[in-house]
Amino acid sequence: MTNILNALNKKYQARINQVYNADRKYHAAVDASAFLDSYGASKYEISKAEYVQEVAFNKLENLWETLPKREQDTANKQYFAIHGYSIN
Repeated sequence: MTNILNALNKKYQARINQVYNADRKYHAAVDASAFLDSYGASKYEISKAEYVQEVAFNKLENLWETLPKREQDTANKQYFAIHGYSIN
């Protein structure tokens, strides 16, 4: 498996990968929610999409908080270089 973001300390590499995947799932949920909202989906579909978005965000935050500050800073710099915005 190719690492998108590289950890300073290799013992955190698996967690960095989890954070990146959780972040991409969160942004996919945000995009899906915006798509449903803009195309007049039912309130049930929109609320379900918002719930999925909230769960994805909470998972991302929980994973992010387990990383040391220096790993967070390094991951943010690499992420910004790829996507143009930071994880947090």
